[in-house]
Parts: sequence; structure tokens; C-alpha cells
Amino acid sequence: MAGLLWQAVVSCVSSAISIIVGALIYQVQVGYLRKQHLVHSFNLPGICTVVYINCTSPTITLSVGAKVGEVRIWEKISSTYFCIIPSPIRLPCWWSEDERLSGFVRIGPLHPMAESVTTLTLALIALGAFFIVASLLHLCLVATFDSRRLRWARNENHRRQHRQEDQGGTQLDGLPLVLEETILNELYPMSDENWAEKAIAHSRYAQGRIEILRRFFEARRRRLQRREETSHPYGSSAESDSELDYDDDDLPVDECYICLSRFRRRMIWWPCGHWLCATCARKVLRKSLHRGCASCPNCRALFLPEELVILHLLPRVVTPAAEGPPTAVGNENENGNRIFSVEMEAATSAVVI
Repeated sequence: MAGLLWQAVVSCVSSAISIIVGALIYQVQVGYLRKQHLVHSFNLPGICTVVYINCTSPTITLSVGAKVGEVRIWEKISSTYFCIIPSPIRLPCWWSEDERLSGFVRIGPLHPMAESVTTLTLALIALGAFFIVASLLHLCLVATFDSRRLRWARNENHRRQHRQEDQGGTQLDGLPLVLEETILNELYPMSDENWAEKAIAHSRYAQGRIEILRRFFEARRRRLQRREETSHPYGSSAESDSELDYDDDDLPVDECYICLSRFRRRMIWWPCGHWLCATCARKVLRKSLHRGCASCPNCRALFLPEELVILHLLPRVVTPAAEGPPTAVGNENENGNRIFSVEMEAATSAVVI
């Protein structure tokens, strides 16, 4: 908007300069035309007698019928002009009935009538006026278009807010609306060896990161089997701490990229190849600047919230419903069995972050 306003101002200034130049030319031309008009007032023929004693002081006498009088020449003629003419001499001349010109005559033919205004003057004035009108009209059109666009944007934002509010969203600090609750899919790599085929990877780098996680969970399964064989209680973190796995950047695999805390029960997988803890992922989803998208805090890549996956670090245990009510709350699957995590947390088909 500021650029367009500046262009309009420059156009108006240049147009004004063009008009001023045209007006100056017109003023000079008018003075010249006034003089030419007086010249054309000498339209009556007569006879002038030129007598001179020397070349610098000629005496001119006008003779028209019974009218005889001494006059002067209207044009500026060099004093040496009459030196080549024998004296006395009779010449045709022109005189005027105008009282202001009664003491002057013109010698020679009549001058042609010049135009009242030159073509250049008309062109400059017309061009300047056109630029001023065009600049003002352009500025008005741009201002009207911007006003309509801003009004449409406000109305669209208002309608979007209503739609998001109907879906349970809230607005944070004047930013675009984002959903605070996002239902994520979940996988159990400790129970499903084919979990890597279900995780979404958008790049070759992400596929390599899945391979790192696959090796990480295989090592955890082997450690779990060894503990079961030696009758160690499940879930002892002291034994697992001594066998940390690292990724290609020498960072612990079971560590959040943001807060650097150790994962206890689950991690959130992003299709770009990064993973966060549930707390950091929840903050990222709530403060996302892109409506309906989740931006990775590590690489700034955008994904749909539905593409994020919860990877549980503990296996899923299925117990028959006939064995009686379990010690923790669970959900029944389609086979009538109740599904539990080993850490005794309720497992649903989708977890709300």
C-alpha cells in the first residue's frame, strides 16, 4: 500500500511539473502572439517616402490620400539598411487605424497569422492532466480493493473461529485456532515386530531413523527375555540404564529431543524422523502456528496431527476376560479379551494427547 501511494505521489508531482512547463510556454507564446496581433493591425496600404541625411537618421513620411505625416518603422531595422537605398525613395508600406499605432508603419509583406497556442503546449497540458487523473483513479481503485480484501479476510477469520469453536478449539494469544486435543495412533513395538511397517516416514532420513528404533526395540525385547529367564522383576530401570542405545548423532534413543528427559512409557514419533516425549508433543500441538498442522520443533517440517504415532516402550498384554476382572481398568477388544499395558495403564485404540 505504501509503495502504491508513493507511486501516485510521484506521478502527481511529475504531472504538475508538466503542467507548469506547459503554462510557462503558453505565457511566453501569448506575449509573442499579442505582438503578432499588433503586427497584423497594420493592414492598410500606403506609400512611404524615405529621406535621409545619413544612414542612421532616416526620415519617413506616410502619404495616404490627403493624409501626410512623419512616422517611424515598427520593426527593429538596422540603421545601415537604408545606406544601400538612394534617397529619396518611395516604398509601399502598411499603416493602422489604431490610435496606439498611428505613429508607426510597417515596410514589407504581411506576416502570416500564428496559432494561438502551440501544439507542444497543448500536449504538455493534456499529458499532465491525464497523469493526474489516472494517478488519483488508480489510488482510489487500490484503496477500494484493499478495503474489500481486508473486510473479506476479517469475515473469513470470523467464520473460521466459529467453525473451530464448534469443533472444540480455542484461540491462543490471537494466533490462528489450533486443536488442543489430537487423537494419535499408537503402536506397541515390544509386542509387534512388524510395527515399523505401520509407522509413517516422509523421507529416506526418517526411514533410517525407523531402522535405529527397530534395533532399539529389538535390544529391549532381548533384555526383557533375559530378565524373564533369570526371574528378575519386569520393569527394572537400573538394568536397562547400563545398556543405553545411541543413534547416529550419539544421542540416547530413549531421550526426548526437547527436554532431554528419559522416556518411561512412550515416545511420540514424527514422520520427519524425530521423536518427543508426550509432554513436549502436547505443548507443540497446542502452540502450533499453522492451523490443522503440527510443526516439528527440530526441523520445522509440517505434518497432519494424525500422522504422529505413539510408540509404547512396554509390551501390550492381552488377558482373557474369563479369568476375572483385572487389577487395572482396561478395554475389551472384538474377541472379548481385555487389553492392558504392562505398566497397568488403560490402552485404547487411540490416545488423546
